[in-house]
Amino acid sequence: MKKKIGIIGANGFLAQNLIKRLNKKNECYLLGKKKSNIYCDYNKIDEIKNVIKKFKFDSIINCVGYTNIDNVQIEKELCFKLNVIIVQNIVQAIKESNHKPFFIHFSTDHLYNKKGKSKEEKFQIINYYGLSKYYSEFFASQVKSIILRTNFFGYSYHKTKKSFSDWIISQLSSKKIINSFNDIYFSPLSFDTLTFIIELIISKKIPGIFNVGSNKGFSKDQFIKKLCKYKSFNKRLIKTKNSNNFFTVPRPRDMRMSIEKFEKAYKVRLPSLIDEIKSL
Repeated sequence: MKKKIGIIGANGFLAQNLIKRLNKKNECYLLGKKKSNIYCDYNKIDEIKNVIKKFKFDSIINCVGYTNIDNVQIEKELCFKLNVIIVQNIVQAIKESNHKPFFIHFSTDHLYNKKGKSKEEKFQIINYYGLSKYYSEFFASQVKSIILRTNFFGYSYHKTKKSFSDWIISQLSSKKIINSFNDIYFSPLSFDTLTFIIELIISKKIPGIFNVGSNKGFSKDQFIKKLCKYKSFNKRLIKTKNSNNFFTVPRPRDMRMSIEKFEKAYKVRLPSLIDEIKSL
């Protein structure tokens, strides 16, 4: 039986990509002001409550978020509004509703900066973006919810917003040089695997804060070079660099995550990063 899913943040990068994939097995609705199936001003708690009451979603997925890390220092108010206030509004609406959908909230792997794979309790906040996402987790956890610390890549269905891998492929296809950092590590998942995970979550509804990423992550330099290899691009276009003094806003150096908690709870084995790249 298909589940009725509400996806908040209709015009956003994540929402546009999830609905294309989730709609194959579920009854999904985009909630927002633009490009939505259901108009909903998520700045207003009563509007969210009315939508929940009318449509009685099995689950609600929050895809609203501020992710422009380079501008976060000059847009702190906007960052806080999108990453924290809107989560507060959704949670308050769920609390006040008779029908209480399961809440799926996206956090970030930017909460990690220690060498090696970090467990959920070993977070280290180094910029305002990370702080705002940490605050969002506090509010999301006040209802029955799952909070996903994650990162993702793959083909984007959004008309203007592209993924990290889309950008790499576009640059190399156009024979443009890419700066590739050998001291920044991560362990992202493909959109397709992320979709599978969300379908699993919708089915089982085990709450908590979970790292959701690939096994055996590696540096962004390795990621770009392996993608270059499988796509048969010219590897001479890749310029390996160190990230020291490259970014104006501090960024984590090692965002690799321990994923054992999620694998044990949901009885699933997550793929390696090299397999995720091959799947493209």
